[in-house]
Amino acid sequence: MAAALKNNHTLMGIHVEGNNGFIDSKGFLIPSAKVSANDTGSSVFSRILASQLPEIKNKENWTATSNCWICERWQEYTFTFDPVNSTMLMASPLLPELVLSVTVCTNFDKWIPLSMEKNPDTNLFELVAMVPPGKNQFAFVVNEYHVCAASDQELAKKLPSFGHVDESKSVLNLPKLVNNLTIEVPNEFNPDGSLAPRTKGKKMPKGKRKWEKSSGWWNGIQLENVHTWNNAFITDLANTRIEKTICKKNRNDEDVLDFELTKRVLLDNYGHIKQVFRNYAATVGSGSEIFAMGKNGFYEFLNANNLIAVDKGQKTDISSSGKEDEPQRRRRGSKDNFIVYDNCGEENIGNDGLLEDLTEEELAARDDVIANQKQAQANFESYAEGIGRAEVGLMFVACQTVGPKASFNKKNSLTRFQFLEVCVLLAIERYKGVKGVKVAEAVQAFVSKVIMPESDLNAMTNFREEIIFTEKIDSIFKRNMGVFEGLFAKYSGKTNLPGQKKTTSYLEWQQLFTDSKLVDEGFLDRNIKLTFVKSLQLAISELNEKERRSMEITEMMIGVVWTAAVMGHLDGGYVSNSDELCANVQMLINTFVQYCLGSNRK
Repeated sequence: MAAALKNNHTLMGIHVEGNNGFIDSKGFLIPSAKVSANDTGSSVFSRILASQLPEIKNKENWTATSNCWICERWQEYTFTFDPVNSTMLMASPLLPELVLSVTVCTNFDKWIPLSMEKNPDTNLFELVAMVPPGKNQFAFVVNEYHVCAASDQELAKKLPSFGHVDESKSVLNLPKLVNNLTIEVPNEFNPDGSLAPRTKGKKMPKGKRKWEKSSGWWNGIQLENVHTWNNAFITDLANTRIEKTICKKNRNDEDVLDFELTKRVLLDNYGHIKQVFRNYAATVGSGSEIFAMGKNGFYEFLNANNLIAVDKGQKTDISSSGKEDEPQRRRRGSKDNFIVYDNCGEENIGNDGLLEDLTEEELAARDDVIANQKQAQANFESYAEGIGRAEVGLMFVACQTVGPKASFNKKNSLTRFQFLEVCVLLAIERYKGVKGVKVAEAVQAFVSKVIMPESDLNAMTNFREEIIFTEKIDSIFKRNMGVFEGLFAKYSGKTNLPGQKKTTSYLEWQQLFTDSKLVDEGFLDRNIKLTFVKSLQLAISELNEKERRSMEITEMMIGVVWTAAVMGHLDGGYVSNSDELCANVQMLINTFVQYCLGSNRK
């Protein structure tokens, strides 16, 4: 019977259960003298497993020894190997003209190699085969010796083999990373396993679900939002002396109200303040100290915003300083950001315990502040004073001693909550010339004229939602999940104690770029620091959450996206569209595969 069926091109599925033989993945009948428990030839055997039909007797005792293209819903698939782009995972990549022969081996065929033919039109090696639904794995053998996965196709860690593997025929020296292929079951099939044979010449339709953002690889990541900012702000404020600075010892009603309004200004703009601190802390300084703002970073922040007087007491008009005419001094996301009280209605008072209950008189006073905001802004700028270097130095020294300490909070540096306090002191000093100025008004002016133009928070958020969290990027990362698993395994764990969850430190992130030879004139060390901190989740308490200073695998993937976003944009901007981002991401993946995982063999 096996010999007679060698030329069969009509029967799409044959069942030989109970006989000494089985149907292999290519549809041929393979006779065997003895069938053992390990001779599991079927990949899914869905009809028997899914069927609830009572007329099938002893179905619980049936074994999956045969393949059936119809019952198991196999689909036609073309395996390809590109001599130009598929060889980067070889220990020693071959030139395209030296790739003379290629075979493909699959897990559902017990890793037995099958010959591929070279297509003269495309120069690709190809093999058309039937593939079972579900997750499948495969690898290639080049020139009968080099076993590798194709670097331009989806990668994953090799799973244990299913059933008995024939050591005389199967490829045994498989790499740690192999290619991954997922075949979906068409949605028109009935769940009981029934299926009509497909029409001659018509390929089996592939069902596809509508893509949703919630199904992306980033699902489950705790992104920054108003709630996390609120919690982080409450924690930071508790570590500062801002309340004592404003209310003083006597705590009269006017000062208490001023403090509550200042607190609301800071809260409404906390995301931007945090963003400015993070950018300067990460990019200005030396070494791996990227979580605290050093003295150099502090003074660069002051100089970039013309906050230091040339001569002590000299008045500085920000609006005529030329800052708005020099876009290189502005961070991305600085347009149309003149807001503070406008988005702070009465309904927000008392939310999350941030403001105390105010009396009607206090509310009226607050409304007066809101109504006079724009006029106050114009008046402030005509009286804005440059701050003397001595005063600035004293502020830095005074604020760096505030609150609890951490290992990264060394001498001559500011933490996030200390930067929050120094911003209030700078605002008070800068607008002290305004008659009767309130601290809340001074902080409002400081945020609008200094912090907002420096913040790239809005640009980051819009870019993330409109370009990163899209189906195109999701597809690329899911196809290459094995690459990121391999990178994370190699570049993590060096700073973790035994038993701790593995994470990637900044030094390991830096080593990834060093090994991949990406650090050059087009991608600087400051970019490595910035992409690292941009990918981390916000730490509610920056002093007590060490894990928030290192990456998990999803954060590493976000870091790769931000790297792709800034490549070729040294002015601080991002790529303009998802197609450009996709091209950069794929280039990075290929580079990581070539230089970091090329010899990652079992």
